[in-house]
Amino acid sequence: MIGVILTAILLAITVIGIVYRWYKRRERAKLLKQPFEVHFLIPKQTEFKVDYHPQDNEYHYPDELSLPSNSETVVVVWMKPRLNIVLSELQFGCTGDNESKPEPLYYFNWWVKEGPRKEIHPETDENHYRDTANIYHMMYHGRAIPEGEVHLPGLRIRTKEKGKYDFWIGVIMPEGRSDKTLKINVV
Repeated sequence: MIGVILTAILLAITVIGIVYRWYKRRERAKLLKQPFEVHFLIPKQTEFKVDYHPQDNEYHYPDELSLPSNSETVVVVWMKPRLNIVLSELQFGCTGDNESKPEPLYYFNWWVKEGPRKEIHPETDENHYRDTANIYHMMYHGRAIPEGEVHLPGLRIRTKEKGKYDFWIGVIMPEGRSDKTLKINVV
C-alpha cells in the first residue's frame, strides 16, 4: 500500500514538473518573438543635444522621429530586454529605395565623452558593417544581456529625400530572430 502511495506521489511530481517546464518554454518562446521593448530615445538636454526634437530634463521615448532632409544626425535607440538573452547580432536600417531612404553611417556612443569607443566605423571595426541594402550590422558573438539592462545603440544617420520610412531593427539570437519597426519622417 505504501508503495502505491509513493508511486502516485512521484507520478504527480513528475507530471507537475513536465507541465511546468512546458509552460516555461512556451512563455519564453512568446517573449523571444519580441525580446526587447524598443523606442527611440531623446536624452536629457544636459546629457546630449539633438536638433530634431525638443529636449528638457527628462528622457522621452517616441516611436516616431522627424528628421530634416539632406542632413546627418545621431539617433539613439532605447532597448530594454524582457528576458535574459544572448545576442549574436543587431541590425538597423530603413526599408525602401536605397537612393531615397535614410542610411546609417556608423555607430555612435553618445554617452562616451572621449575615447576610441565614441565612434565605431565599419571601415575600422570588423564587428560592424553595412550591407548593400544600407542595413547596419553589429556583431556581438554571444554577448549576454540580462533582463532589464537597457541597451542604447546610437547611429549616425544620413537623411536624403523627404518621406516616411520604416526604421527596422533586427535582433539575432542563437534561439532565433526578432524584428521591430519604428518610424522616421524626413521633412
